[in-house]
Amino acid sequence: MAQNDLTNMIDSTSGRLVAIFCCVAISVVAAAPGVRAETEGASELDGIVRLSVEIAEAGRTKDSVDSPAVEIGPWLPPVPAAADAITKEITIADLRRHIEYLASDALAGREAGTSGDETAAAYVAAEFDRSGLRGTGKDNTHFQRFKLKGTVGGSSNVIGLVRGTDPELRGQVVVVGAHLDHVGRGKSGGGRLGGRQVDDIYNGANDNASGVAALLEIAQAIAAFPSPPARTILFIAFGAEEKGLIGSFHYAASPLFPLADTVAMLNLDMVGGGRAGELYVLGGKTSPQLETALASARGFVSVEPRTPETTMFGASDHWAFYSRRIPILFFFGGADSEYHRTGDEASRIVYGKVETSAKLAAVIAWQLATLAERPVFVPVPSSTSLAHGRGRIGILIDEMLDDPDATGVRVLAVVEGSPAEKAGVHPDDVIVEFNGTLLPRQGAAAKLRELTGAANKNEPVSLRVIRGRELKTLEVVLAPAPVKKK
Repeated sequence: MAQNDLTNMIDSTSGRLVAIFCCVAISVVAAAPGVRAETEGASELDGIVRLSVEIAEAGRTKDSVDSPAVEIGPWLPPVPAAADAITKEITIADLRRHIEYLASDALAGREAGTSGDETAAAYVAAEFDRSGLRGTGKDNTHFQRFKLKGTVGGSSNVIGLVRGTDPELRGQVVVVGAHLDHVGRGKSGGGRLGGRQVDDIYNGANDNASGVAALLEIAQAIAAFPSPPARTILFIAFGAEEKGLIGSFHYAASPLFPLADTVAMLNLDMVGGGRAGELYVLGGKTSPQLETALASARGFVSVEPRTPETTMFGASDHWAFYSRRIPILFFFGGADSEYHRTGDEASRIVYGKVETSAKLAAVIAWQLATLAERPVFVPVPSSTSLAHGRGRIGILIDEMLDDPDATGVRVLAVVEGSPAEKAGVHPDDVIVEFNGTLLPRQGAAAKLRELTGAANKNEPVSLRVIRGRELKTLEVVLAPAPVKKK
């Protein structure tokens, strides 16, 4: 999970996570592994995260790591035929095998663009082949390559396909995803959020070998169903999430199937940490059909998934789809005391929780792939949306890390009702100039934050953007800057 986008808000009276994932700053920082990037609001963010992980650690017991598998409850329509396949194919033994390999020291933390990242991607592709999933790339390969600044070969999304069979619905797609990369190696003596240091490898067992393991088992389970689904299901292990959601936004910009035909996206990130018996599923409010599927799936597992309505989007790959008006569900295990620390190792994983997450997501994916009606997108209220520049513009951006020769910042998404939307800013616009100041090739996002922070309240500013092959000038009236605490 991307560190720069993470805020955990804790109800201190009950120790429950009541709202998660608000982006305080979207700067994409290429900091050295092991060195915490300085971002806007970093000290406040660190304090909130530390509070959350202390609460999570207090609720964790030694026995929780080896907690037994969560039993599947009674099966409800419309998926009774899926019961045997899911029960048989998704097992703790297989989940453990995946996580122990992906989080091993041999892969050196799977930082995007490294040999460990490539090895992990090859492992996922081999598992897709073993499960009988079709490739989607040239020569039926599973790799969708993309450039990554600071690397020679870039990175990749790893994609497997289960083709739908209904003549009218098979062109529609359900995406199930999890990010494959982590943050690599760092200097010994201090974790990325402080605290104890085990060694210099950030193994990323929970973040996010757990989600990838669940993804692989869901793919295997669905491929083993007695008959294929009506809609097509696409399984994607996204690359370079920790660099700023680059792999998922690359897919959204270059989809293998038109995004207009993508009906829903399920995202699994950090599903093996936190308290035993605690699982969050967010995003149900983005579609009544997803909310109904989740409600019916509650009967399939003995753990009651928590679905807080106060939900901020932006900290993981689902945002690339939600920002394109695609309904999403986000599976998350709760605050983890070893988040972005070297202690995030396979020995700590709550395997019963990973199994529960995988089985729940598999059932929901199957439901969405077999529903007669297409899920309808419903945007969340703007008060729960993501904003950049401390809310003064209302955009999510990246620093063009997938194009080393480019300058400026790309707009990934525009918040509804924001100054940017009112000014006519579009997703995929490239901002090259703010109020007469050109954005630099390096550090463009930081410069944009600096300029928006210094701009005067209620005075219009100009943005020059490249849209397709055109250069446009837009006038934006910024929202007020926040009052700084003394």
